[in-house]
Parts: sequence; C-alpha cells; structure tokens
Amino acid sequence: MTDIPYLNFYRKHDVSPVVQDISNLATHFQRRDSLYRFLGIPPAFVANRRVIEFGPGSGHNALFTASLRPSHYVLVDGNPRGVTETRQNLARHFGDDPSLTVIESTFEEFMTDERFDLVLAEGFLPHVSDPLALLRRLARFVAPGGVLVITTVSPASILSENLRRLIRTGIVAPNAEPAEQIATLLPVLGPHLATLKGMSRSHEDWLMDNIVQPVRHAKLLPIPQAIAALADEFDAYGLSPAIATDPRWYKDVHGDERGFNARVTACCERRVAALIDYRCDPADHDEATGRAIETECMALWTCMNAIETEDCVAPAIPALPILERLSRLLRPLLPKTAEALDEASACFAGHIPLSEMRLFPSLWGRGQQYLSLIRRPEWPR
Repeated sequence: MTDIPYLNFYRKHDVSPVVQDISNLATHFQRRDSLYRFLGIPPAFVANRRVIEFGPGSGHNALFTASLRPSHYVLVDGNPRGVTETRQNLARHFGDDPSLTVIESTFEEFMTDERFDLVLAEGFLPHVSDPLALLRRLARFVAPGGVLVITTVSPASILSENLRRLIRTGIVAPNAEPAEQIATLLPVLGPHLATLKGMSRSHEDWLMDNIVQPVRHAKLLPIPQAIAALADEFDAYGLSPAIATDPRWYKDVHGDERGFNARVTACCERRVAALIDYRCDPADHDEATGRAIETECMALWTCMNAIETEDCVAPAIPALPILERLSRLLRPLLPKTAEALDEASACFAGHIPLSEMRLFPSLWGRGQQYLSLIRRPEWPR
C-alpha cells in the first residue's frame, strides 16, 4: 500500500489545513472557473457528467464543481475531519442533493466499477511516498475520452517553500509541536505570505500544510514524469500555468505526428526557470539548462530533508553551495531572482539577520501546477 504521510499527519492532529476563503463566493467561483478554463474544461463538460474527486479537503473547491450540476459527483477522502467538513459545506449550499456522495476512504482502498468523465486529484500526489503508483491507480477510473486533472510539483516550483523550510530549521525544531512551530514562524514568515497576491488560505493553515507538515517520506512529481507515467493511454491536454504552447495546424496532427505528450514535455523543460519565480516570465531557455536547474533544486530538496531529519534546530549551511550554483544558473535569465537567492544565502551564512532580508520575502515560485490529460477514446480501426 502506498504510504500517505500527509494523511497520517492530518489524522494525528485532527486538521484539514486547506480551508479556502469563500466569504465572497462569486470571486471563489471565478477563480475555479478560470482554472477549469486553463485546463480545457468548460461548464458544459461537467453538466450532467459523472465526476469523482479524490482529496476534496474541506469541500470548498467542490462547491464550484457541484454548482455545474454533474449527474453524479463522488468525493473520496481518507481524512475524517475533511470528510465531515466537506459534507457540511455541500449540505449548506446544496441541501440533501442525491447526486452528491461523500465517501470516507483512502484512495487505495476505494473501489468502484463506475468510470467517470472527469476525475479530479488535486493537491496530494506530490506528497505521497509513491506518487506514480497512486497516479496510475486513480487514472483507471477515467472513462475513455474522459479527462483526468492532477496537480504536480517540480523541484524548481517548490524551491521558495523549501528555502522557508530551511529558515524554519534555524529557529524551531521540525519535531516541535505544530502549535509551537506556527507561533514561532508566523511573525517571521507572515510578512512573506502577505506579499502573495490572491492568497485564499489563512497564514496558519498555509504554514501547517507547507512548512510544519513533514515531507521527508514524500516524493515530488514534475509534469514530464506524470505525463510519461500515463503516456500509453493518456495525452496531455491543458496546463495551469499555461507554460506549453502548440501552434501546429490541426490537419498535420495525426498518426505518429500527434505527439502531444512530447511537445508538452519539451515546453516544460524549456520553461523551468518560469516555475521558480511567479512574478517573472523569462524567455525560453534550452532544455539542458532546464534540467540543470531542476537538478540543483532537487539537490536543495534533498539537503532540506536531510537537515529536517535531525529533528533539532540546525543551520542551513549545507545548502550554501547549492544556492551559489543556482544563482549562477539563474542570473542570465532571472537576475532579480538570483539576487534574492544571494540574500537568502547571506542569511543562512549568518551575515544578515532574517529581519533585514528585503528581496527574498517576496520570492515565491509557482507551487503546484495543474495538468489535465485526456484518456484516448477507442478509435475505429
């Protein structure tokens, strides 16, 4: 069975730190509609269709999907707190709607013979011990011609979070009680979070989910890896952020020339730098540079995990050579980002205090990316 570290953490502490701000429901729905548009999912595709969502959290995002009136909408989650809150949120907005079914189950234990037009798996695949095995299992629930939506995380896109985890290790032990960690981190990282546009979660929930929660047994899942895992049956469809383009004339796209997966993968490898800093849209670089950036970001992920494994307050000195190499790689592409990394290095080396950082606090990557894939229909022969 695939280990699900984040689920164990949620259950142990009775939390579901993914609550969205829906005080303005219209704005919340517009955000979700924008996401679905990027992924190629118009409202008409959901209406009267069969939909299943794995990991709905507390059900706030599910409100939008349910508002599109699928004929059958199944929501599966293994976190008892999240299941309760999802049921409450759906009941509050849709009453006792028989088309909505919430099931408490781990993803591996869930079974059904039904196949769905839309399968949603948001926010958890890059946080399990074997994301590819779980991805392949969830993909089995997609009907031919149906759409699978997942979230991916690359070492580059999560660089800024990993640097903030290293800040954490310098001021509070990773094994300290979550409440103690959040109380310590909030004054330090709260101003960083305040620079993010469109923040729809509380700072406490974000810290719990992205900094306090252990990730030492988790694996990342970049877009090219996810595409390759499903390439025998699925074609890449939409992305958010939309870092892949395909200007080919549709009449040329047939037979061996279709190549949707190869084209999206190549685009992603040429846009790795764009994942590091959400404020910037750098020019495409060559694929070798993209792989080099990912290699250094992965080295930092490994370094961060090694430091956190000590479960004590520890300086981030081992990360300094990695940051130096990353800064050199990024300077021609993202000079201001490179300066922010230099500032973080100076802080980790003890040359400047946390409170005097001016560039790094507003450096944020693109976090998780959304990828939609179409299960190939059964073409006539």
